[in-house]
Amino acid sequence: MLIRDGRSTAVAHSGLRAIGLWMTVKGSQPSQPVWVFVSCEALADLDPGNIRDLASAFVQFDTVRSRIEAAASKKFKPDGSDGERYEGMPTVWLIKSDAI
Repeated sequence: MLIRDGRSTAVAHSGLRAIGLWMTVKGSQPSQPVWVFVSCEALADLDPGNIRDLASAFVQFDTVRSRIEAAASKKFKPDGSDGERYEGMPTVWLIKSDAI
């Protein structure tokens, strides 16, 4: 299970065409950060007429952040069996086919 990292703010990754944030594995000692990325395509799928640029993607992200965090927590595999990594860190990728 992942929980919100209170210090994390969303950041744009134009090369990945995604918005990312840090979450933390619940109960991990020391704290284990996990990258969470949601693709701009997945955000646009939530409201197709409203995502025109990166600024509008951020607005959509803020609107559904709790849903994104819940979907990331559900998709995360604590044993690392999915092998997803970005910059050497465990990563959860949320794409269009994921239920956000």
